[in-house]
Amino acid sequence: TIGTMALLDERERTLAREMLEDCKENVILPILEGDQLEFEISGLEIMNDDPSDVDVLYGKVKEPSGKLQKIVDLIVDKFSSSGLMRKEYDRVKLHVTLLNTLFWKDEGDLGDRNLTKERESFDARDILETWGDVSLGRVSLSELHLSQRRAGRRTAAGYYLPSAVLTVNTCQ
Repeated sequence: TIGTMALLDERERTLAREMLEDCKENVILPILEGDQLEFEISGLEIMNDDPSDVDVLYGKVKEPSGKLQKIVDLIVDKFSSSGLMRKEYDRVKLHVTLLNTLFWKDEGDLGDRNLTKERESFDARDILETWGDVSLGRVSLSELHLSQRRAGRRTAAGYYLPSAVLTVNTCQ
């Protein structure tokens, strides 16, 4: 997740799609300079300070060139300056959410229906001790998705429904 937006109508979704395409041409491709961007997902972290009371567990993203951080920060700057996104921090926290208790779901639930229920937490100390240094592999940046979180349906694979999928391979 680079950032979140509340796109309330088709006009705003169209503007967001156009801005994402502009980011490809004016941010992503110039930074990549024809190279493929790879990064590693390695190590586990939590979003708060108390490992015995956790609601978000994530994998750390490691990309030593700094290109990924530069790309995502510039995308957030562009979307926030347009008014479509509220900028909350100076820089995007590069991470892969592995577990967010806000979206714990019952069997058959799409995960977005119970947003009014209390957030649950869990004790992550054993997970961090046992798996804290786990390597989850290397990933090549190939696409960016503009996803609809509360669309009421998902893709066949269970992902959020995309409003746009931007291919970032330089040859396309």
